[in-house]
Amino acid sequence: MNPVLLKPEQETGSQVVVRGQRRASMSARAYWAERGKLMPEVLAAFHELAEDCDYVIVEGAGSASEVNLRANDIANFGFA
Repeated sequence: MNPVLLKPEQETGSQVVVRGQRRASMSARAYWAERGKLMPEVLAAFHELAEDCDYVIVEGAGSASEVNLRANDIANFGFA
């Protein structure tokens, strides 16, 4: 499950792919500000997968010690 994919396009920005569809090209700063708005897409993908599976294992990026990432987090403990 990778509902949000960041494909680097330049040194400070990436193409944002949501559920397999190109959504936008964003600077790192713009993505950081907007990433929390993608949580409904992440949860929808998770719920679709959970309907068909007994277990869903979530592996986040980063580590538990990155408390600076908790606000609007869609890849670490915020999702898990």
